[in-house]
Amino acid sequence: MKQLLSAQAYQELSQHGYFKPGIKLEQSYITQAREVFASYTTKDSNFGYYYSNVISNYAKPKNLRHFWGNFLNRHFPALEARKEQFRRYSKCVFDTSSFMPIFIQACLDRGLTDSFADKNFLLSHDVLFESDRQDSTFGFHYDPFSWDFFLQSGDDLTLYMPLQDLNEESGGRLWVEKFSQDQDKFATRNSDVADFFATCARYAELNQYGQVSRDACKKSKHADRIADAYGKLLMSRHRKPPKQADEMSVINAQAGEVFVFNNKNFHTVEPWKLHSMRQNFSTRLLPLYDFGAQPPETFLDNRQCSRYVLDVNQGCIQAFDPKHAPRSVYYPWR
Repeated sequence: MKQLLSAQAYQELSQHGYFKPGIKLEQSYITQAREVFASYTTKDSNFGYYYSNVISNYAKPKNLRHFWGNFLNRHFPALEARKEQFRRYSKCVFDTSSFMPIFIQACLDRGLTDSFADKNFLLSHDVLFESDRQDSTFGFHYDPFSWDFFLQSGDDLTLYMPLQDLNEESGGRLWVEKFSQDQDKFATRNSDVADFFATCARYAELNQYGQVSRDACKKSKHADRIADAYGKLLMSRHRKPPKQADEMSVINAQAGEVFVFNNKNFHTVEPWKLHSMRQNFSTRLLPLYDFGAQPPETFLDNRQCSRYVLDVNQGCIQAFDPKHAPRSVYYPWR
């Protein structure tokens, strides 16, 4: 993470679990974001695909029930995904919306790159969370490596913008893990990811740039071995003790105020207290580490992703085609 951020931003992220780049967008941007929320229905919620559309479905079945479960998820992932659709947020949409480049450009215009070093980021996707007082949210968790995104590391960053004030009276604030770099698993996360991609490259056909794609892994005759390696990757931080309140930072933020945290660290959302809907917009940034992996063009229920790169040196957004991006655009992860 240290190579990605300015010295001040890195210190704040390390100490508090988040940092604020000093950006607060005007009401016109909040209105645009609300229009994006309104354009999606609750049926557009798609986080359930995390559980159904994974390489785990290519593992060797343990029994007949496991065989049919894998078969259905491979060919009809929406069946299992819909079971998870309404168990958390009222609306939880992962997509690449029309507002994402507008949001990023507004942040760039207000000095976002002052918080970064000289490394570029892939703008993977954005996330729209909407909930009310009855919704349970996800509880205490961290976001592990996702098969659908396929170019993640332990150093991913989330740009987060609430569309209403978040404070003690409102509730609904994000709690994030402090001093995560001091935890025993922090230093090994990128090594775990690199080992997984090495397994993918060992058993799947590489593209013209010597990279392995998610689709090539699924088509491999040894997809079951990749599935086993994926399971080990997910379990690498699984047995972590729950955090205590004094190990977490509570983030107060005004509507339109942007803050940055690492969703690969532990975090949770406190209960929402108001009768109005809680709405939050975020964009995920993935460092272009050279893991020998080709980022996918679609994810979850075939939503588009990986269309833009945040060029930190130029302070702009550039189009990105993962199928025709040579290894030279990536950089070492250590």
